[in-house]
Amino acid sequence: MISIRVGLGSCGISSGALEVYNGLKKAGQDISLSKAGCMGACFLEPLAEMKVDNFETLIFANVSQDDCRRIIEIGKSLEKKKERGAQLVYAKRRDGELVFKNVKYIDDTEFFNEQVKNVSAKCGIVDPESIEDYKRNGGFSALKKALAMKPEEIVSEVKKSGLRGRGGSGFPTGVKWEAVLSSPEKEHYLICNFDEGDPGAFMNRALVESDPFEVIEGIEIAAYALGVSQAFIYTRSEYTLAVERLKNAIAETEKSNLLGENILGTDFSLKISLRLGAGAFVCGEETALISSIEGRSGRPFPKPPYPAEKGLWGMPTVINNVETLANIPAIILNGADWFRGFGTGPSPGTKMFSLSGDVKNSGYIELPFGSTLSQVAGIAGLKKDNFKAVQLGGPSGGLVSKAHVKMPLDYESIEGAEAIVGSGGIVFIGKERAVIDVVRYGLRFIVSESCGRCVPCREGTMRIYEIIER
Repeated sequence: MISIRVGLGSCGISSGALEVYNGLKKAGQDISLSKAGCMGACFLEPLAEMKVDNFETLIFANVSQDDCRRIIEIGKSLEKKKERGAQLVYAKRRDGELVFKNVKYIDDTEFFNEQVKNVSAKCGIVDPESIEDYKRNGGFSALKKALAMKPEEIVSEVKKSGLRGRGGSGFPTGVKWEAVLSSPEKEHYLICNFDEGDPGAFMNRALVESDPFEVIEGIEIAAYALGVSQAFIYTRSEYTLAVERLKNAIAETEKSNLLGENILGTDFSLKISLRLGAGAFVCGEETALISSIEGRSGRPFPKPPYPAEKGLWGMPTVINNVETLANIPAIILNGADWFRGFGTGPSPGTKMFSLSGDVKNSGYIELPFGSTLSQVAGIAGLKKDNFKAVQLGGPSGGLVSKAHVKMPLDYESIEGAEAIVGSGGIVFIGKERAVIDVVRYGLRFIVSESCGRCVPCREGTMRIYEIIER
């Protein structure tokens, strides 16, 4: 039996993956054809993977419609125990009987050999539109385990894990949860912040497009632990594919009695609602996000009180970003000590980063905290001295020179270099590019995205921009 899956994330579709998918459907009437998300190697799109009987999975990169018939012919030759067309095969997976001895394994390639895929483990593997495929790959096992635990036990495990927010300042997730759980207010809310606004950051979009059910499962576990019956996912309307897949994931999860009333026969009920913003950068800030959900202008308001004390409609509210919540199922399944086995003491776990700018290999990666900038440069296909600087944390982050090439990527080290982890965008600036142009672009972006409420931002950024222009 020949089974082929095609990566249909935004990056794949924009590179012609839909045409490849339709071409394979037309060329092979007797094959099993399915969809997948993005495995992170956007520079290799369109990507297709083929599994024939018990042989190792073969991976084809930069596929065109013209390759479809030839790929199927390779599959049919394998069914006959013959190996043909090795030149078309990019890599393979260690998941079956040895085939094409001279083809490298995907885990040994430059882009993947140093990655540790925990959050993104199923991205590019599961069909993002199929709850059954997600369950076949262990999906919702963590939810079932969590529903047998007390809320306090879940919060304690998350706190023990040391998980920090993956979208901003890196505040300890367990501490935030504990504050809301201990609140005397009867009504609590949970918001998944999917308003990914930094230029050069796209790993949250890729995660949701590729494995939306993992995000839903993380939201459900968090909601159960926090005593929440109404959760929101806030995102931008231009993320059309991600929104479609979230809507489908919510509907499929409800049909399976894994979301909605009396989930899995328990007293726990949860409704998840999508809220679409107009794409304002400032709405990624949690108080502005709250204002937007409440139907007001998306402008920040002063803290304290913090959302954990007085958030959505004046009630205690936890706001976590997509990647933070996607970490929860694995922590519940494997335990806090397992999670702390990755990363550093103050910055445990892994982090997804997006790679863009003057790079050979664009896409997203997942590495343990503490990995170096040099490692990231290698994954991006750059030599250690083949770039001038790196922008970390988006336009409100900072520029780090190549002198920091050995710098560990963790919260403390990056802050020491006067930058921030932020959501995880890494933009490489090549030798031929003027850094001042990057600064000018970032400032222009910040000026245009200011909500105009506060004088230092409204007036100060404009004056800085004018100085740079002069």
